[in-house]
Amino acid sequence: HQTKVLELMQSFEEVGVINPVSVDEDHVLIAGAHRVAAAKNLDWQTIEAKVFDEDELTKLLIQVSENLFRNDLCYIGTSEHIHERERILTSLGQRKERGSNQYADDDDLLTTDDLAERIGVSNKTYRMRRQVGDLEPEVRNALRGTDYARRNLNDLLNLGRQPAAVQRRVGQLASSDPRQTLRFHIDTANIEVTTDREKSQLVAELKGKWGVPFSVMRFDRENHQLSRICRTITKHTECRVIKGDGTGREMP
Repeated sequence: HQTKVLELMQSFEEVGVINPVSVDEDHVLIAGAHRVAAAKNLDWQTIEAKVFDEDELTKLLIQVSENLFRNDLCYIGTSEHIHERERILTSLGQRKERGSNQYADDDDLLTTDDLAERIGVSNKTYRMRRQVGDLEPEVRNALRGTDYARRNLNDLLNLGRQPAAVQRRVGQLASSDPRQTLRFHIDTANIEVTTDREKSQLVAELKGKWGVPFSVMRFDRENHQLSRICRTITKHTECRVIKGDGTGREMP
């Protein structure tokens, strides 16, 4: 799977920049982070940019805000729009700094509560959706618009807490095998990126904690490598077996 940045690099080499990036009058980037990244990867020193004045920023703000109400945006698209909206508001001097005292004498500035209310969600939901934007850029590109980016916000947040190497591997796994759950790919990536020394340490931990298993054993649900390994096996589509539906539900 080629990331958006790689696709843009190829396009830039073939036809150049079709759509300039967007900056405010202080040259703060508003939109076009992928285009800037592609230009840097090509060792470009400059890239065409459109400078938005206050009136144009206001129009762009309306457009981005309207897009946030669209039902076809996945969680990744929603997060990117939230970040872009906040950057525009900051450029316009309308955004209250995160972590500032909400009771301070700057009532004309928008708080997170205000921003959340304007798109019809709670403060917590807003912050969770914004947090998806912390995913590695190439992972966002790999997952954007897929079922992974539409179905489970908590799995995306869990992925965002993983090391960068794990995130990148999850993006590759999700692209090559979209049948598996995102949690499955996270577990698989965590196991794959473990170094040999860590694997040796894992074996020692398993022996010390569980001994050598001679039969099926129960163990706690802590976030342990053994737990990940077991989940990886039992949730694999080719290993998973439906044993019955005695209560009207499938029993895996």
